[in-house]
Amino acid sequence: MDYNNTPVNIIESKVVLLGNSDVGKSAMAIKYTEGFFQKRLTPTIGASFQSKTLNLDGKNKVKFLIWDTAGQDRFRSLTPMYYRGSSVAVLVYDITVGNSFEQVRGWVEELKSNILEEIIMVICGNKVDLNHKRVVKREVAAAYAEEIKAMYYETSAKENIGIDEMFLEIAKRIIYQNAHNQHILQQQQQQQNLNRDQILKLQKQNSQQKLNNRKSLQPPPTNYLAFNSSFNINSSINDDDDDQSLNRDTSSQCCN
Repeated sequence: MDYNNTPVNIIESKVVLLGNSDVGKSAMAIKYTEGFFQKRLTPTIGASFQSKTLNLDGKNKVKFLIWDTAGQDRFRSLTPMYYRGSSVAVLVYDITVGNSFEQVRGWVEELKSNILEEIIMVICGNKVDLNHKRVVKREVAAAYAEEIKAMYYETSAKENIGIDEMFLEIAKRIIYQNAHNQHILQQQQQQQNLNRDQILKLQKQNSQQKLNNRKSLQPPPTNYLAFNSSFNINSSINDDDDDQSLNRDTSSQCCN
């Protein structure tokens, strides 16, 4: 299909990566945005930023603004500032470290306490290339994701497993959510227009009723009274003329 003349809808989406230090957040972000696996990375200080635009179907593009936050405790107090304006939160844990999964619950609670608007949440079990060292069972993590109404994925930046699929599904959710929100706004606008039209109609009816009431209280027009008066006077004159004519006729008959 030719999309050359089709308007493209571009949606910007802020994505925040959350999770303990060393779970592979930075490697995941670099792999997705730059296309390569960086084995040795220094711990993130504060947050790092990457972006990538995903073209879904020629009609919709999602531009991901990815904030990779520091997982170290000393930077934990800075993390909430990156929540603001986020539409997606990917909560990452290492499948070989049980504590990293337990800490996800704390990240979720902190996220919910700092964000009031609707947000897409993803629970992400990283480093599945080390499946032989797995500690966190997939079923347990997936059940928790379902409990908090989050998506669930397992990934590996090293082996390029699941990352593209995860962001593709996130993009689809964003487009659906955006279309749904626009539909709701249109319905609200239509309802507001309908209410305004109803109010104007009622106001018009009320004004017309007041006008009719005022007309019903007004006296009859003066020309109507003048016509009646003229009619009575003329009638009296005609009656007098008839009487005089009758008297003349009677007098004439008498003399003859």
